[in-house]
Amino acid sequence: MAQTRQEIERVVRRRRWSEADARAMVQAWRRSGESQLAFARRHGLDPQRVGHWVRRLRSEPSGTSAPMSFHPVRLVNRARPGEGTGERPPIQIVLADGRVVRVPRGIDAGELHLMRHDLAHAQQYARVLALPAKKTRHRAATYLEATDVRAIIGNPDRRTKSGWRDYTLLLFLHNSGARVSEATAMRWDDLQLVPPRHVRLRGKGQKERLVPLWRETTSALHRLRGITTSRDPQHHVFLNRHGQPITRDGVAHILARHVAAVAEERPTLARKRITPHVLRHSCAVALLQSGTDVTVIRDYLGHASIATTGRYLTTNLRAKRVAMQAFWKHAGIDSARSKAWKPTPDLLAFLQAL
Repeated sequence: MAQTRQEIERVVRRRRWSEADARAMVQAWRRSGESQLAFARRHGLDPQRVGHWVRRLRSEPSGTSAPMSFHPVRLVNRARPGEGTGERPPIQIVLADGRVVRVPRGIDAGELHLMRHDLAHAQQYARVLALPAKKTRHRAATYLEATDVRAIIGNPDRRTKSGWRDYTLLLFLHNSGARVSEATAMRWDDLQLVPPRHVRLRGKGQKERLVPLWRETTSALHRLRGITTSRDPQHHVFLNRHGQPITRDGVAHILARHVAAVAEERPTLARKRITPHVLRHSCAVALLQSGTDVTVIRDYLGHASIATTGRYLTTNLRAKRVAMQAFWKHAGIDSARSKAWKPTPDLLAFLQAL
């Protein structure tokens, strides 16, 4: 079972030794003839921890047990976190020859256990952990401009029951930026359709967040509830034609059907792979373009880290275009006296004579 980076660093800082490891360490110190401080510094250990185990095992004669090997491979954490940055220090491994290698962030608890207890092969585990991680290609998030989103949301036939459900579903996804799993699991008692209008969404890890709703969205949900056969607040909001909660595939099918209809007039949509998660990306980019702070967008979308929200900064073409125009104006490259070039009559006569 994988441990998180924070848990691993906490284990490394605590130096949780078993009694067998501590006895081997004390025996190695006695054989070395060094002071406790010099021994601890040479092996990168905590002097207080060494003194604790020496005092604890002092009553035990040095020859009462068979000599135990104290392997020089150890985990250290020399780097300190940057002050004010909140960055965690990297975990490092010191090999027997003194070389220091960095442990990948995705260290597994099983590998850490093997390094601590299978000392005969500890250097082999260290070499495995020192292998660099494979770099993956991160593609820019696909999103839709506001005009395209409005065209897709406005495509369903709102005169029919299923059409109104599709319209409400697409409008809700764009308004809330909800994941498909959050929208399909939403129940009527998660909604507050009177001021202050909001919805309670349950995201990954059953983490809850409140997201405000537009007046248009609450009006659509009001009417959807009126045409729904069941009024039980524990029932799901979005149902299929059989009266069952709509599935992830059902949401994708509804969106694909309306995108295909709109793509006949907007050919650019046909070249994009538009999934329900694209509406979530579109919501994030629209919030960013409106000047909303990234930390607010993180809470709005339910991201665990602001680094996940920061990816939308790289996909916002409008913001880049505004920045480019401002830079061009500030650079003063375009001269105010520049005029359009026009060929002279002599040049035109020469070209015609060729």
